[in-house]
Amino acid sequence: MADITNPIIVKFSNERIRPLAERVRNLKANIDDAAALWTTEVLPLLAGNVDGDILDDGRALEGITALTKKDIVDLVAVIGSIKVTLDVAGVMDTVRRPTVRPLKTGE
Repeated sequence: MADITNPIIVKFSNERIRPLAERVRNLKANIDDAAALWTTEVLPLLAGNVDGDILDDGRALEGITALTKKDIVDLVAVIGSIKVTLDVAGVMDTVRRPTVRPLKTGE
């Protein structure tokens, strides 16, 4: 088997593939944490709210988009779809292989 020494491939692997794999690994850890928190603590609190209810986070004066319950639930559904993909057997083994830095969560 021949070594790959082409500088373009080496640069791409070191500057794009490895960092991207680390971000995907970190994303997976953050998704898992958020999913657990959503299920155990947040979802039960949203049960009585209507889809059009607006999250009052005090950020309207900053020009930050107001979120509704539906916005939150819809994004959690998208995150759930990503989680399903990342949870497929072997996917995270493939993602972890190029990583070199320690796992960082909460980003």
